[in-house]
Amino acid sequence: MTLVVARKVENSVFIIGDTKLTLELTKEKVKVTEGVIKTRLMGALSISFSGNEHIAERAIRLIQPHDTLYAAAERLLAEHRSIPLKDTAEFIIASAEPDRKILVVKGGVIESTDAAWIGYYPAFVRFREYETGERKRPQRTGGNIADITMQMMPDEGGPVVKGGDAYSNMLRSLMNVIDDTDVDFVGGIAVPTATSGPVFKYLGYAEVRSSPFEIRKGENPVPFGTAEKGGYSFDFNPNDDQLGASSYFLQGRFGLLFRLPDEQTGFLRPHIITDVNPLEFEERASETAGAAVRTFYSGPGNLCERAMARIAAGDIEGAKADADRAVAKFEKSPDSWRCRALISLRLNEPEKALADARRAAELGLFDALAWNTLGCALIRCDQGDEAARAFTRAIAIGPAVWEPYSNRSRVYWTMGRHEEALADVSVALHHQPNNLELLNNRAAACIELGMLEQALHTLERASVLAPDDRNLQTNITALRTQLGRQAMD
Repeated sequence: MTLVVARKVENSVFIIGDTKLTLELTKEKVKVTEGVIKTRLMGALSISFSGNEHIAERAIRLIQPHDTLYAAAERLLAEHRSIPLKDTAEFIIASAEPDRKILVVKGGVIESTDAAWIGYYPAFVRFREYETGERKRPQRTGGNIADITMQMMPDEGGPVVKGGDAYSNMLRSLMNVIDDTDVDFVGGIAVPTATSGPVFKYLGYAEVRSSPFEIRKGENPVPFGTAEKGGYSFDFNPNDDQLGASSYFLQGRFGLLFRLPDEQTGFLRPHIITDVNPLEFEERASETAGAAVRTFYSGPGNLCERAMARIAAGDIEGAKADADRAVAKFEKSPDSWRCRALISLRLNEPEKALADARRAAELGLFDALAWNTLGCALIRCDQGDEAARAFTRAIAIGPAVWEPYSNRSRVYWTMGRHEEALADVSVALHHQPNNLELLNNRAAACIELGMLEQALHTLERASVLAPDDRNLQTNITALRTQLGRQAMD
């Protein structure tokens, strides 16, 4: 069984159903043993089903490309009436422009309505309780359905469309039913669709949870693995062709690519891709699907993270390619430009780094890391005064970010401003008390200012972290000797 609800609100038709996914976990692999998207988009028509999926699929295969809404409904009705009592299959069929109608096929008849449901009746009762506010929604600590839902509304006039509030309420209510342990036979993930001009499209949304996902006895519903222990994020996005859609589970590090079993009809079934971050899922899913697949989580951070990992591993060309791709794909993100600047600094290309770092700071006027990177690039270009000003700006923006203090300390040191250098490195140490480099820099500043006892104390802290560092032990011995001589004088 399942639950599918449909509403005509203002100038839009919204349809949301559940898609239960069950995973078979073995030592060798994770296999999706169940799961099918129960709303099939056929251009201007949307057909949803509940009940026996094989019977429903056979019925939907009878619909012809030229069928009108009512002609398609009649085909479904004929198949519906022929179903034996021991089985069941009910349908919601809706049309986009110009009429935007909803028909429900169940109980042996076709009914035209502005609000329809099919599936498990107790689940629908609970859905209505959540939708009307009769039942209080459970508290979802640390998570919610993101506002990005509305950004994916596929109507003209931008992200806010008529009926958007009703749609959000529908989506939240169905998710509450999915979460509700008192409701059996409904679970997994929610799949929303809506009219988009002359056709229907799947709607994207993001969900974040911090509470554990309850595993019912005898089942392994998604999410699984790490997601069971810390909640999960979910996104669902449309593709422009008939390959369907995809979803990615952030904490679980896996994604599902929903595809048609053949080129013409049928339901969308999942193909699982495991142990991938959002970027890797996009790349592998796009290769498998032969069309672009994306997630809400594949921002510049994924590309930048891989770029820095590649440069650390000596893969210079791969790192540069990822950095260039981040800039091309997310040109308005300061992180993209900052990443490429850092790569250029690692490759000893300070002029290139400076150009990208300036762009990062322009885009991130209140981004402490962007201004910190600009300061680093200015140092490498021998522009110490401007570098100090960039670090000062970074500190003003993010006083809890330690790197600008450390970097400005180095600039002040080269300028001979040792007291200011000591003050900055001390602040950095407050945030990073076990940083050996900062401890050594603070000790050097103390020695320059004649503060030998403070220098010794700082180096002794460092020696606890690095007891086998011979240079450190040599410096400690020298300081102790010098302090001993001073005591004797």
